[in-house]
Amino acid sequence: MEAIAPERVIRERYRVLHQLGEGSSARTLACLDLVEDRRVAVKELRVGLLESWKQVDMFEREAKALAGLRHHGIPEIHEFFEHEEPGGGLTLYLVQELIDGPALQSRICQAPLLGESDVLDIALGVLDVLEYLHGRTPPLYHRDIKPSNIVLRQSGAPVLVDFGGVCHGWRPEQSGGSTVTGTYGYMPPEQLMGRVSPQSDLYALGATLLYVVTGREPTDFDFDGGRLSVPEAIELRPSLRRAIDAMLAPAPRDRPRTARQVRAVLLGAAGEAPPPGPSQALVLARRGDPTMVGGHDAPRWIDLGSPPRDPAGDFADVYHSLVEPLDTMHDASPLAKVAARSAYVLIGVVSLGILPAVYYGHVRNRKRRYEPLFRHGVQTDGAIVSIQGSEQYNLFATIGYEYVVGGETFRAFMDYAVKLKRYWTIGDRVAVLHDPVVPARSCIVYRRG
Repeated sequence: MEAIAPERVIRERYRVLHQLGEGSSARTLACLDLVEDRRVAVKELRVGLLESWKQVDMFEREAKALAGLRHHGIPEIHEFFEHEEPGGGLTLYLVQELIDGPALQSRICQAPLLGESDVLDIALGVLDVLEYLHGRTPPLYHRDIKPSNIVLRQSGAPVLVDFGGVCHGWRPEQSGGSTVTGTYGYMPPEQLMGRVSPQSDLYALGATLLYVVTGREPTDFDFDGGRLSVPEAIELRPSLRRAIDAMLAPAPRDRPRTARQVRAVLLGAAGEAPPPGPSQALVLARRGDPTMVGGHDAPRWIDLGSPPRDPAGDFADVYHSLVEPLDTMHDASPLAKVAARSAYVLIGVVSLGILPAVYYGHVRNRKRRYEPLFRHGVQTDGAIVSIQGSEQYNLFATIGYEYVVGGETFRAFMDYAVKLKRYWTIGDRVAVLHDPVVPARSCIVYRRG
């Protein structure tokens, strides 16, 4: 494909910054959305360079699949369109959330192997995505889970990308042959015959985790025994070894049936997986408030009462923490505020204004997403089910939480300052605001100690 033209703007809206990746007929570009003032990823498919219309089908399939999905572990789609380029040639574009982090494969190749806790966080994060996909009606199967299709956010939370091979469950049997979708080594045996189930995605996750803990591609292992497994020489916590080996069983019937069952193995649960419904963390949280470590910034459960709410009213401090999670100076002394502003100016000068611009872009996005929930959301109780992010390397931690509305359990994720890991732990009770029309749209709020 031709080189990117300087200052190229796609459809008078998306200014190309640099290239993220490229194939024979498609590439992914990092762009600046001039309308929304945000960085996005734009996938570009040049129809005139295609060898097969199958690529168009997969491109459109990915756009349609992502349009109906909302999960922290799946990139959010913004727009899908076709455009006639100057000089002729139809091009398809898919605009989606830009995940500012490395692919898992790059992370393994360019740095030391991950620690066990990091591997566990990645496994649990992908299982959350699979539970969401497989639990839809009809279920969705990714069919191409592998290290290059898992991207890590700055918090370390995994995001599953490349939904070009996604398919719906409950499809009628097709007559004749079909094109195989997947990647050798990560693809389970039944997928070679065009069959897919939740166990198929779990096999691919098991092969991915095998690569993570060994640094070796699945195709590099001896297959004389008829299956892949974690080598005995690898030191690994027993629950993680059991989960990987269980997912890599050659026959689908011998693998865990659901992502929930794999999670139970990873977390050391014995016996059958828990039945559908609230997680143990959510049940624990409803027994009472947790005992929290004290401190000026310690998060406290807050009753916001009934909507509507004024962001500048009685709960202005709660709203401020929601939309500006890194700002700890709004209630500090005048002297501390002056010192903080001086440090902020210095950081802006050193970074040529880039860091402040990135942060305020983040704040604008949070206001756009969370202000309607703060004003009109209905409050309920929830519980923290996961916390991902290192205080040593990250500004934000990705907080996973569950809540129940109308007898249905919802799970969601959002980013807060990583220092909250000092106070929050799994099972803690949190205040959740949800949209009464779309209960899956939510956020967690707190008041500082």
